[in-house]
Amino acid sequence: MKNYSFILYVTFLLFSFNKSIAQEFDYSDQITAIEQAFHAKKVGGLLKFLSDDLKFPPLPANKTQFLLSKVFENFPKLNSLQTIKMKEKYALVKYYFEGSRGTESKLYFDTAGKITRIELIEKVLEREMENGRSVPKPSLGVLAEKFPFKPVTIIAKDGLTIYGNLFEVDPELLVILLCHQGSFNKFEYADIAPKLNKLGFNCLAIDQRSGGFFANHNNETHNLAVKKNFDTDFLEAEQDIEAAINYLNKLYNKKVTLWGSSYSSILALFLANNPNVNAVIAFSPSDFFKDERPMISEVISKIVKPYFITSSKSESKVLIDIMKTIEQESNQVHFVPKALGFHGSRSLWQNQLGAEEYWGSLKIFLDNIKQL
Repeated sequence: MKNYSFILYVTFLLFSFNKSIAQEFDYSDQITAIEQAFHAKKVGGLLKFLSDDLKFPPLPANKTQFLLSKVFENFPKLNSLQTIKMKEKYALVKYYFEGSRGTESKLYFDTAGKITRIELIEKVLEREMENGRSVPKPSLGVLAEKFPFKPVTIIAKDGLTIYGNLFEVDPELLVILLCHQGSFNKFEYADIAPKLNKLGFNCLAIDQRSGGFFANHNNETHNLAVKKNFDTDFLEAEQDIEAAINYLNKLYNKKVTLWGSSYSSILALFLANNPNVNAVIAFSPSDFFKDERPMISEVISKIVKPYFITSSKSESKVLIDIMKTIEQESNQVHFVPKALGFHGSRSLWQNQLGAEEYWGSLKIFLDNIKQL
């Protein structure tokens, strides 16, 4: 009887301990307060959950409340916020903003359960500061006059017309397909394509259906897709890229070097093993589609062709960890800039701070592609 009582006592202690641990890692109230702040578009009830240590450099901590108010006020509508998991000192949540498939990000907490970091907002502010450092758009100079383009159209497999600008210098030269980042259009490459022409490449810059108005230029494909009620999600743009690969392969009877920027860079990596692709260039790839497609680490590990992967300095931290797990060939390059750099292909724009550094490494890669 004594042994039975002892077992019950130990069981009670274990139950109490596990319950206290579960309670310690329960950040449901804080997550609800974040969700309500997005809905109300003001800090409101979130204030009581904010740690004094919460700040968004380079702004001081005394500016945190003001900054958060502006962020909540200007963010797109939040449809819902889902908790993925809660661990000691952090929670992984998924934000579903209007027009978005969902964005996973972490919230960090101190031992008292106060919020010390909001990763989503950190990244947004980091991007805004990057935008502030960046030249606003490509600069059309002498090269753009020397290497003009002609407009072309391509039909995707679902029947949507894809609009592009073809920069052709010699049909015998290799060809590069240029794909833009989110909310952009083919003008992203207005001063990049002529430089590639000078380096000895034909180029096609396309408007994908997932994009938008940028630098006083419309995204013709996107506008048509909206008009005809086609889906314009990021993943839907993969068929636009495939159609352009096939178009160039038939036009030049050559394999295509596939170049992506931001969301289109991971699509380019997905398509690396397409038989009509000879190499891939990816500016700022990330796990945009991890709920629907394999993780970027798995995708890159299966690529046997030459690739050039790069990003901004801050983005490179994640890529460095990924590339450590992958055995690379000599013609597979991960370039990390010494300067801060930028997100996507705009790193190469004329007068962009640090552009020469990117161009220097990229030229070496392109010279090797010519030898294939």
